[in-house]
Amino acid sequence: MTSTDTCLCVICGIPASGKTSLCKLIGELASVQTTQCRSDVLAVHICYDTIIPRSLDLAKDEQGSSAWKEYRKQIVIGMDHICKKLAEKGTSLPQVITDLQNDPGPRGEEPASDSSEDGEVIREVVWRQLLACLSASLAGSGVEMNCSQILFLVDDNMFYRSMRYEYFQLARNYSTGFCQVGLTCSAKLALDRNSGRKNEIPENTIVTMATKMELPDASKAPWEKNSFLVDVQDPVDHVVLAPVWMLIQAAFQSAVPPLEVADEEAKERSRAGCAASLLHQADQVLRKCISETMLASKGTCSKEEMQIIAQRLNTAKAVILEGVKVGDLVPPSLPDEGETKEDFEVYLRDCLRSKAGL
Repeated sequence: MTSTDTCLCVICGIPASGKTSLCKLIGELASVQTTQCRSDVLAVHICYDTIIPRSLDLAKDEQGSSAWKEYRKQIVIGMDHICKKLAEKGTSLPQVITDLQNDPGPRGEEPASDSSEDGEVIREVVWRQLLACLSASLAGSGVEMNCSQILFLVDDNMFYRSMRYEYFQLARNYSTGFCQVGLTCSAKLALDRNSGRKNEIPENTIVTMATKMELPDASKAPWEKNSFLVDVQDPVDHVVLAPVWMLIQAAFQSAVPPLEVADEEAKERSRAGCAASLLHQADQVLRKCISETMLASKGTCSKEEMQIIAQRLNTAKAVILEGVKVGDLVPPSLPDEGETKEDFEVYLRDCLRSKAGL
């Protein structure tokens, strides 16, 4: 296991389940732990609700949905850019903030929204909000400027597993820690809590999210193994912090390993080796067939006829080997050592006779 200085912790659950409250408590605990244990953990709260306008709702019309998706895409692009910066050796968060303030922002693909102008506006809004999250977290943390560990608390409904998988991919790309905290909450309880909010969320949004919610489950997706489910029938409080904090610390100690990149050179060597072996065995079989044919013809053909047969057979052999080499002729699977070569030999023998006109 490899430790890391950065961890992405996805906090998911339906609206009004207590995600933001939990993030606040984790941030407070991180601050206390830093003061008492000098662990230098800075919690950065990335709250989708503060970045994506409340007027945009997945349940609304297609235009609203398109903009909603564009905001989400740009948040992931921005987080990718930030993680990439932090992955650079010796780069501190204050340095990253300074660099990003002078940067026009990650530009990724062309905006998915119908209007490129609207897409540019969304990109700029998301960029400013992400920078504000970083700056506010650093200013309000009380930790030293060169804090050694950065904990990103990604706070969103994340009702589809595929939404969370984007952050797992980021963790894998930059070898950061990754974990998930899922808040289990019934639609009825969420609706009750929502009714007491100053800015209520449309009820149909909560109901829709509850029907679509895919909570972390390692049995369905092995990459979700570093997850913890919190039953929030009661309001989120400090009781749930101990197991959640243990999960986060474990994620810091076990960075997601990078995806194994296939060794193309090794693959090419293997393919070349197989091709050479195929040609070698084909050559042996054809030589044997020619020898047997010449032996069978001896005594029944004149010397001139034997020379003609030999010429035809050798010409056919050369044509067959070239066909095998370039892939025009595909014999049955090359037999492993100790296995019968019957199908392989029959195929080549028939080819030899056919091309030699015998």
